[in-house]
Amino acid sequence: MATLIEHKVMNYLKVIYVCGSTNEAIGDIPGGPYCFESKVTQEIDGASVKWSDWLTFKEGLKVRFSGAYVLGKLASVTFHVVGIECSEDPEKLYKEIMNFLSSECMKR
Repeated sequence: MATLIEHKVMNYLKVIYVCGSTNEAIGDIPGGPYCFESKVTQEIDGASVKWSDWLTFKEGLKVRFSGAYVLGKLASVTFHVVGIECSEDPEKLYKEIMNFLSSECMKR
């Protein structure tokens, strides 16, 4: 059975840890860039969600990003990390993911 742990980082952002057989973290990056060619896209009534491929984030961790679009404009960016330690500081993880996303988008 998985345990959900909700964390608040930087006073207003939510990061959810899903702890169980696979430890995962999910959170939003407001105003974040989305710079990936997406192979997975879901579309409904003028809104779409595009997923990046899984990327090696740190040793033992994989991350992917999603960009949600409304009428063709980027509305939000979300991250999904697998392989975390549930004791890991969520604010530190969040900042590392933001830096990783910025670095990846600068390369593209």
